Amino acid sequence: MKKLICAVLAALTVFIAAGASAAERVMLPGDKNIEIAAVQSVLKSRGLYSGECSGIYDRETRAAIAAFDPENEDGAITLDTLAALGLYSGKTASKSGIIKKDTPMRLKASSRGTVLAELAAGTEVAVISSKSGWSLVRLTLLGAEGYVKSSCITTLSADYSTDMTAPGRSLARGEESSDVAALQKRLAQLGYYECAPSGSYGSVTYMAVRAFQINNSIECTGVACIDTLEALFGDSAVPAAYSSADRSEGPSLYTEGEPLQQQLAVYSQLFLGKPYVLGAVGPKAYDCSGFTRAVFAHFGFTLPRTAYYQGYSNTGEKIKKIAQLECGDLVFFNTNPNDSDRCDHAGIYIGEGMFIHASTMEGKIIVSDINKYYWRDIFSWGRRVID
Repeated sequence: MKKLICAVLAALTVFIAAGASAAERVMLPGDKNIEIAAVQSVLKSRGLYSGECSGIYDRETRAAIAAFDPENEDGAITLDTLAALGLYSGKTASKSGIIKKDTPMRLKASSRGTVLAELAAGTEVAVISSKSGWSLVRLTLLGAEGYVKSSCITTLSADYSTDMTAPGRSLARGEESSDVAALQKRLAQLGYYECAPSGSYGSVTYMAVRAFQINNSIECTGVACIDTLEALFGDSAVPAAYSSADRSEGPSLYTEGEPLQQQLAVYSQLFLGKPYVLGAVGPKAYDCSGFTRAVFAHFGFTLPRTAYYQGYSNTGEKIKKIAQLECGDLVFFNTNPNDSDRCDHAGIYIGEGMFIHASTMEGKIIVSDINKYYWRDIFSWGRRVID
């Protein structure tokens, strides 16, 4: 596995750093690959191609290329062809990435954009830019580009070696220190930690350490012990993009006697990636209040069914400011400013400035930064169900 990772990263590094060499590559009749499918999709949108976007460069595709560019005598698809079709920008890509799950690549940064191709989980891409939840990525054969949702990409460093020094002692939940910040920074570099390093070892860091341990065949404790730190800061550390671990399996995620709020925050992260479906209450899919209700029910707490009633009920102490939130608090947001209801959306604060929720926009359960401008500006209040 580690040899495979090194090979992939080396190839991606060469592709990103020496993009000019792609100009020497061509795609010709008879070839078959995902970038030809993207070309077929654009030709089809222009009314020049009526076949299937199969990725096979057949006679019908050749005729469409000839109609698009009559001067193209041999039918070769080059970077110039891609650029003319709007599939290549020529911009420099500074990062590499791995597609985390099957997802469509689109011509525009919109869910309504023309689907160019379906990217399978594990597809290597070069990341050119990211904005408003979308990333412009470049495929690694010839260089066809398109947009995918940023949440579907694990961004990688070209080199996983590190000049950072590993902390010389074990670290565990509840600690706040510069050593924890260094731990978080290294976890982020490897794709396990998606928050800004805070120096606070909460449930998010705990789950990131646990995922690293599972993926690197280390005893799964959630504690950054010396063995874990040595592996984490070593050059052979396996990044998150190659993890096959199931969050819902393996050792117990929490220990009896730990604060119930911490147990709840950790348990809630087992639901990450579950689909969002309006009105769903599990176990295969959830809406926002169905998710919060299911998590709290696991610990013996009964919440009202909807976000409105969860937020406006007298369940627990009302928390008025984000700065006053504690791990395990319910959080509510006013996502629809056109009505008088300020509890349109619900989630669970899990510490380190993050909350977990069933997202309508992303279509699944995700972790978001509550201090980012969107969530910060529409935050209504929290409720402390667990005293």
